[in-house]
Amino acid sequence: MKPILDIRFRMLFIPVFTACLNVFACRSFFQSVCVLGYCVLPLTIALIVCQLILIAEQSTLFFIIRCVIVLVAFGWSTFGMFC
Repeated sequence: MKPILDIRFRMLFIPVFTACLNVFACRSFFQSVCVLGYCVLPLTIALIVCQLILIAEQSTLFFIIRCVIVLVAFGWSTFGMFC
């Protein structure tokens, strides 16, 4: 279980760190925290929902549902980064 969590942490840390560097250059601290929270929250919700779906059952339908959830969360967080 540890390698999976390590990979997920790295996949989340690198974009957040990059956004943090970009955001702190032109905004205040509290604006930066809000932007990072708005960008990370959808991905965190998608991760929790996908893990709950994996616990329930694994099938092709649930795989497609998980893909849609991740794509929606990615779109939400990307849109939130540019607002």
